[in-house]
Amino acid sequence: MTDLVSHVRTLVAEGRFDDAWASLRPALRLDGDYRWFNRAARLLATAARHGWTPAYRREARLAVLSTYETAELGELLAVACAVHGLRLDVHLPPFGQVEQQLLGSADELVAFAPTHVLLAPSTHDLSLPELVDRPEAVVDEVVARWTGAWRRVLESGARPVQHLFVVPDSAVLGNLALGTPRSRSNVVREINRRLADAATRRHVLVVDVDRIAADIGKSTWSDHRIWYATRQPASYDGLAATARGTGAVLAADAGLGCKCLVLDLDGSVWGGVVGDVGWDGVEVGPGVRGEAFRAFQDFLAGVREAGVLLAVSSKNDEATAREPFERNPHMRLRLEDFSAFVADWRPKSEQVRDIVEALGISPEDVVLLDDNPAECLEVGQRLPGVGTVPLTGPVADFPRLVASSVLLEPVYRTDEDATRAASYAARDRAEVLRAEAASLPEFWRSLEMTARVRPVSERTVQRAAQLSRRTNQFNLTLRRRSPAEIDALGRDPDWICLTLALADRFADHGIVGLCLAGPAADGELPVDTLVLSCRVIGRTAEHHLLAALSRHAAERGIRRLRGHYVPGPRNALVADLYDRLGFRRDGDDWCLDLTGAPPIDSPHIREQP
Repeated sequence: MTDLVSHVRTLVAEGRFDDAWASLRPALRLDGDYRWFNRAARLLATAARHGWTPAYRREARLAVLSTYETAELGELLAVACAVHGLRLDVHLPPFGQVEQQLLGSADELVAFAPTHVLLAPSTHDLSLPELVDRPEAVVDEVVARWTGAWRRVLESGARPVQHLFVVPDSAVLGNLALGTPRSRSNVVREINRRLADAATRRHVLVVDVDRIAADIGKSTWSDHRIWYATRQPASYDGLAATARGTGAVLAADAGLGCKCLVLDLDGSVWGGVVGDVGWDGVEVGPGVRGEAFRAFQDFLAGVREAGVLLAVSSKNDEATAREPFERNPHMRLRLEDFSAFVADWRPKSEQVRDIVEALGISPEDVVLLDDNPAECLEVGQRLPGVGTVPLTGPVADFPRLVASSVLLEPVYRTDEDATRAASYAARDRAEVLRAEAASLPEFWRSLEMTARVRPVSERTVQRAAQLSRRTNQFNLTLRRRSPAEIDALGRDPDWICLTLALADRFADHGIVGLCLAGPAADGELPVDTLVLSCRVIGRTAEHHLLAALSRHAAERGIRRLRGHYVPGPRNALVADLYDRLGFRRDGDDWCLDLTGAPPIDSPHIREQP
């Protein structure tokens, strides 16, 4: 640590803030040590005075309503979010005024206009004895307090972020506490369970602070001396770990989570060099290291099932690299688990660039895992947006290393997460079909596409928000909407909110398109949001979705659609979309007269009843 601190200090003194931040970020990702976060906070403050800030990809505004002192937490939260490319402005009203801020005028809170409100209670608030009288009533009361706060936050247009309670140890009951329903620890567990369960139904983000405390050790997370002296329940390391966990949730909610893990093979997915020892000689399965590599593959398979794509980047002959997946019975991962497979002798940066292009995602969505730090350095220098994690140290620590270093935090689960990898595999088969087709129309016809355009519903609102927040290329206005916002717009009679699900002869891709249009006024309907997943770009799905919007609008007496394009770093491909769809230029906007010719639809997509 001393060497890195000295190196960062030297870089800051030389005004090389980019290099200083790049040196410090990996430590912040991997380790929740307060000293790293404190050092980073000072770096960002110093750099800001010199006009430098990190390259942020998103912004958020967080109001912290707490029952304890959070001045230190606020600084650490800004650092934790910056690590993931999220700029966080933090508003810290006096602690102990949760209801006053939400129920009163709270002019400062209103003026701050938060996108998120963090509700941060402490277990000390509960004042529970070792054995709780009427535990059900206590649980009901606490849950009602915080769910009531959620309601008021949602009504303000912000998104609640709820810290759960740290379950206290029982110095009196000891092991007996777990089997005693009235024990303080069981009551707090039930409060957490009820809050987490309610949050999934109300579009509320949850940070499991009890899990965070357990990860670093509850005796490390808390410091009773600090509580009595400053009314801060966590130690400084506990605050850093809590900020790190909260920052991951906020960044994931902003759509900054990893979309694809790119895996090296030799020394990363298995032990040994397959070109030297053969497919049956690599270390996986039997043996100490073999079991550890198998466990790492189990971890990676779980990541894939959660919706993150896996790809291979290996310096090997391709046939040799594929053999263990095809023939070794101890392998947990198989070829069909990968959405892209590149094995040749080119530099890793070229391999990863090919994977990015093949999957239609951005470099910032990708993280390379490689046991060779030199390969990580080469990729990091030539593809600055790509994240890298050197797989150093014992193989048994690889899962923890990756989980700590890569933003894998899901804020909600959708059906499309479970089928994403299969959908990409189907897209590859479709690309083969495209190469064989004589023309694009012939290719579109041969896909035998069907669609389901439906109003946003309670069942689809999470996926709609996911598309809004994670889609960057086919995104006309770059607006990011939360589930609560989309749910409210879907209930507003002046808005039309539609999702598009698409299937072809190879796979059902699920919901891949979203259109939010409104508010309607004077016979005109503005298109607020129009996004399509990169998996279905180039298949005329946008024609089908806009045609459906036009029909819904005409049925409501709307005479004109108004579209707007906001240029961004990666959405140039839709700059002329409205022109291609038959809209006419109107100043900075595009308009479509619904009383004239019908909108352009796709003859290659059949709507399912």
